[in-house]
Amino acid sequence: MEHLLERWNKFLFEARSSYHFIVDVIAEKNTQLYGSIFDKIRAIPGVTIVKTLEASRTNEMGNKVSRLDIKFLIDPNLPGTRGYLEKIRSEIKTMKDDQGDRVLAVRVITNPEKTDVS
Repeated sequence: MEHLLERWNKFLFEARSSYHFIVDVIAEKNTQLYGSIFDKIRAIPGVTIVKTLEASRTNEMGNKVSRLDIKFLIDPNLPGTRGYLEKIRSEIKTMKDDQGDRVLAVRVITNPEKTDVS
């Protein structure tokens, strides 16, 4: 019984941990990131928070670039944080806003890091 209680306490502690990483989302210049795209990112299973780290800017090609901090809980069906990072990245790359403007690329700035939620 004591062993079971120790495992349960460990599980509860681990459940409080989340991960986050920083990406640049590069989209067509008229893409509505703050409404449609952000809501679609938040709808990805496991994603808990999406926030911008700085104001959107325009790159040399005229496309919109937005730096995002994405927090998530690991999907137990995927192999660790790397597998989940690739899943999120590939899903974001296929997104379009309500007018059909699309995300062109997702550049990973930092790899997933564990953060403890208090």
